[in-house]
Amino acid sequence: MTGVPRPVEALDPEIGLPRSTDPLVSIVVLAWRQADLLDACLRSLAQHDTEVPFEVVLVLNGATAEVRRLVADRVQGAVVVDSSTNLGFAGGNVLGASVARGEHLVLLNDDAEVLPGWLDQLVAAVDRPTVGAVGSLVLFPDGTVQDAGGAIWPDGWTSIADRHHPVHIAARRGRRRVHYASGCSLLVRREAWDAVGGLDTRYHPAYFEDVDLCLALDQKGWEVLVEPTSMILHHESASSTSRFKSFLFERNHRQLLDKWGRVVTERPVPPPGAGDRTLDALAMLRRDGPRILVVDDRAPRAAAGSGFPRTLELLVQLAGRPHLQVAILPTAFGDVSAELDAARLGIQVLAGDFAEQCRQFDPDLVVVSRPHNAARALPVLRDVCPRAVVVADVEALFHRRLDLQAEVVGDAREAARLRREARRVEAMEREMVVAADHVITLSVDEHAWIESVPGHATAHLVPPWSSNLTMQPSRWEERRDTLFVAGWAAGPGAPNSDGLIWYHDEVLPRLLDLAPDVGLDVTGGRPAPDVAGLAGPHLRFTGRVDDLAEVYQRARVAVAPVRFGAGVKLKVMEALQMGVPVVTTSVGAEGFEAELRQAIVVHDDPADTAAAVARLATDRDAWFEQRLRIEVACARTIARGAPTIAGTLEDILPAMAAPDARDAAS
Repeated sequence: MTGVPRPVEALDPEIGLPRSTDPLVSIVVLAWRQADLLDACLRSLAQHDTEVPFEVVLVLNGATAEVRRLVADRVQGAVVVDSSTNLGFAGGNVLGASVARGEHLVLLNDDAEVLPGWLDQLVAAVDRPTVGAVGSLVLFPDGTVQDAGGAIWPDGWTSIADRHHPVHIAARRGRRRVHYASGCSLLVRREAWDAVGGLDTRYHPAYFEDVDLCLALDQKGWEVLVEPTSMILHHESASSTSRFKSFLFERNHRQLLDKWGRVVTERPVPPPGAGDRTLDALAMLRRDGPRILVVDDRAPRAAAGSGFPRTLELLVQLAGRPHLQVAILPTAFGDVSAELDAARLGIQVLAGDFAEQCRQFDPDLVVVSRPHNAARALPVLRDVCPRAVVVADVEALFHRRLDLQAEVVGDAREAARLRREARRVEAMEREMVVAADHVITLSVDEHAWIESVPGHATAHLVPPWSSNLTMQPSRWEERRDTLFVAGWAAGPGAPNSDGLIWYHDEVLPRLLDLAPDVGLDVTGGRPAPDVAGLAGPHLRFTGRVDDLAEVYQRARVAVAPVRFGAGVKLKVMEALQMGVPVVTTSVGAEGFEAELRQAIVVHDDPADTAAAVARLATDRDAWFEQRLRIEVACARTIARGAPTIAGTLEDILPAMAAPDARDAAS
C-alpha cells in the first residue's frame, strides 16, 4: 500500500478478526498514528488463511483520534488495550503481552502486511524446545528483502543479511540461526519471553529493543531463528522521521553497549578483506557450526523417485542437527516447490556458478550423489575447497542398471548401445570411489563391488532406513487394492516405465482372472509418455502424492515390478517400514540384508506374481501372516540399531557431532 494516506472515511468497511477461545498465538499490534497502514495490517490478518488458533491484541499506544475512530468503528474481534500515552515499542508490547493468552507471542508492526503462510511457517519453526524466537523474512513493498535477520558486530552495530536482494535469494538460504531477528514480525515463545523479562523499556521509544531481546535470549540459551518462508511486507520507517530515527539509533546503540558491551565485544571480527557488510553478516552467521554441502541433480522431493528420497532423507537427518550449516547445490535443474521445502527444513539452496558457490560456502564436508555429478564436482572441490572431506553417496551402481536393461530390451542394437554406455558409466563410478575420501552405499551388493575396486576409498554400508516412516495400523477392512509408488523423472524406458508396462501386459490380466475387483493405483505426477496410455478401470494414475503415508495406509499390497535397476529399491523399503506386504522381482529385492529380504515376496514369473498379489489382496489370514513377518523383521532391524546417513557422516567428521555429544565423548 503506497501513496497518500487515506482518511478513515475512505477505507473499506468492517474488519472482522478471528478470536480463538484457546489461542496458541497472541499477535500483538501497536497502533499509533497511521490509520491507513493499520487498516491494511489488520485486514491482512483478517484474511489470513491458517489453522493456527490466534488472537489479536491491539494496543492503542497513545493513538491519534483518527486511529481510535478506525478501531472503534471498523475493528471487530481484537482484544483492545488502551494507553493514553505512547509507551514506545517496548513498553507497548510489554503491555500487550500482559493480557495475551497464547503460548507464543508474535510482535507485528502496524505498518506491516502478512503474506500467505506467514503464521503457519513461524509456528512450524518453533517446534524445537530450544528455539526462543523466530523472525519473518521482511520485504519492501517492491518485494525485495528489507530484513532477513542479521549479525551483531563487536562494536554493537548490526548488519542485515540479504538486504535489497531478490526474495528468492533469501528464501534459498533456508531457516537458519541468526544473532538477531527483526521485531517487525517476531514470534517469541512465552516461556522464553518471561525468562528474560520481555523487552527492555529503556530503549524507549524505539530501535535496538529487538537486538537487546535476542542477546538476552542467547545468554539464556535460547536459539533465535529466521524463517524465510514466513513473509511480510513492511513500509519501513513509516512510524518515525529520518532525523529522529538517526538520533534514536545513536542513543540506543550506546544503551546497548552499556548493557551488553562485554558480550558483543567477544564476537568475531569481519573476515579479512571483506567490505560488503551484507556478505560479512552472512559469513559471520555461518561460523556457528560445521558446513555440510550436498550436491545432487535437484532439490529432492519424496515423490520424484530416482534416488531423490534418499537425498531428502539425508537432508531431514541433517536438519535435525541445528548446530550444522547445511546447503544443497543442485547441478541440473531447479524445482521451486522442492527448494522451498528444503528451505523450511533450514537447508540453504545454492544457485549460480558451481565453483563460486562452493568457494563462498566453504564446506567442511561434501556429499556428492550420482557419478556424473562426482565427475564434475570432485576436480572443482579439490581446487577451491581443498580441506573439505568428500563423501561419494553411491545410492546405486548405474552401470549395473544399464547391463540389466540390456538383458531385457528387445532390440539387439539397443542392447549393444546400453552395454557400451554401461562400460563408460562404470569407468566413472570406479573413478568416483577412488577419488572420494569416503563412500557411503546402502546395498550389500554395491558395498562388495566398491571393495573390489583397487584403491577404493573407505566404504560405509548404511541401509536406507527412513527416520520419518513408521509402521501403520493393520486395519485390513479399511485397505483395498494394490499400490505402485513411482516417480517419472527418469522418463521413458526407465525402470519404472518398463516395470509398469510389463505388469500391465503380463501380470494384470492374470491377476484379474483370479481377483476381478483388485485394481492398481500408480503414484507420481506426469507419468512418462510410454505409460500414460495404460490407464483404465483397473489401473489408475493418482498424480503426485506429497504424503506417501496416506496412500500406503489405504493399500493392501505394494508392488515393485522392477526388471532392471541397481541398489536397494527405496519403494520396497518404504512399504516394509509402513507395514504393507510387498511383491517384487529378484531385481527389486536386491541389496537387502537377509532378515529384511525374508519379509519380501519375490517372484519373476508373471503368473506367480499375479497369484501372490491376489492371495495377499483377498486372503485376510495370508495378509496378516505376511504382515507379522514384516513386523518381526523391522523390529529386529530397529533393535540392532541400523546406522543412519548423518550418523555415519559424524563418524567421518567428528566435528559434525553436537557440542554436548563431543564433550561427552572426550
